[in-house]
This record gives sequence, structure tokens and C-alpha cells, in this order.
Amino acid sequence: MRKLMFLLLIVLSACSAPKQSGIINSDPAKPSILIAVMKGSDSSFKQELIALIKQDYEATHAVNVKVIRNYKDLAGEQYSALIVMDELKAWLWMNKGIKSIIKNRDKATAVYFISSGDKKWTWDRKDIKLVTSATSKEFSSAAVYAKIKGNLASIVK
Repeated sequence: MRKLMFLLLIVLSACSAPKQSGIINSDPAKPSILIAVMKGSDSSFKQELIALIKQDYEATHAVNVKVIRNYKDLAGEQYSALIVMDELKAWLWMNKGIKSIIKNRDKATAVYFISSGDKKWTWDRKDIKLVTSATSKEFSSAAVYAKIKGNLASIVK
């Protein structure tokens, strides 16, 4: 019985281990864009945005995607531009990860995207490049991508 419990514990701990995405920049001279998706906030809409970013920038930039929890998960990462994607949780009270990145990373090289269920919600921060969108047909991935690309244009030239 002890052996069975031990094996069960090993299997369960292996299943719950965090998945690390390998980021490989084959050409260090090529500028890179790191897309950091906050853990648990991935969606088909964000995947559409990521596909549009890759489509436009992969010819000239290395585009990498990484799932993160907070700014510590970005330690050692090198990038020309950072795009952080998250979803609104309890009017930002539960968005500690994105807040830690804003506090500890260079605001000049980052674009922040927060999706929300409330189309009237906005975050009135003037010191960061921020794009918000609601779950609504009026906020198509192409329209939101145009806003992200506009903010990205001042970072990657």
C-alpha cells in the first residue's frame, strides 16, 4: 500500500509540474519580441492575436511566446519588445502578476494587453502602453491587433 501511495504521489506531482517553454533565438543579432501570457489567462482570442503578431513580425524579428506568473519568470530573458497578455480579474485586485511586471520592467519596451468581460472597463494608466478589449463582437482581433501594433511601432522600428 505504501508503494502504491508513493507512486501515486510521484505521478500527481509530475502532472502538476509547471511547463516551461523553451525560447531559442537562433540569430542573436535579430531583434526579438517576447509575448508573455499570464498563466491561466490564455484564450482563443489571445491565440489569434499571437498569430497576427507572428505573421507580421517573424520575417524581421524572433517572436517567442512564454507562459509566466510574474516578473521573476522573465529573469534572464532578452528581448527588444515585450508584450504581456492577461485578463481582468476582480477589477485588477487579482492581477498581481501583471502589476509586478509593470513595477519591475522597463515600461519603454513593453506593451500590455488586458482582456475584459466588461466593455466599459478601462485602466487609466498614462505611464504604460496599454491595450484593453472586452469580450464583444465590436472588438475583433484585427481591431485589437491594430492597437497593439500601433504601440509596438514605437518600440520596434
